[in-house]
Amino acid sequence: MPWIDELTAAVRGRQVTRLRYLRNPDSTGPRTIQPHALFQTSTGELRLDAIQLDGPSSEPTFPAWRSFDLTYIADLELLPETFDCDPSFNPENPHKYRRMVTRCGEP
Repeated sequence: MPWIDELTAAVRGRQVTRLRYLRNPDSTGPRTIQPHALFQTSTGELRLDAIQLDGPSSEPTFPAWRSFDLTYIADLELLPETFDCDPSFNPENPHKYRRMVTRCGEP
């Protein structure tokens, strides 16, 4: 799966990240995110939970939580800025995080 090593590093290192998300052809511009969790869904898909800071989105409010399917991520770039894990992030949520790959602040 593409980007797993880079996303793992970004999540663990709390690095602000820029990516393009190709799920919707009308909104493929760059997005800046704070990646908090890389996890597997109950159907086995890998997802990234992040706070989106800017860029195209169906929801125009920023910052906001977004979930990204890794198969639609392109042009990933880890930026030098870091962030603190958001206090609203709950890695213990068993309904969402069936199998956590890595999470914000994990060594």
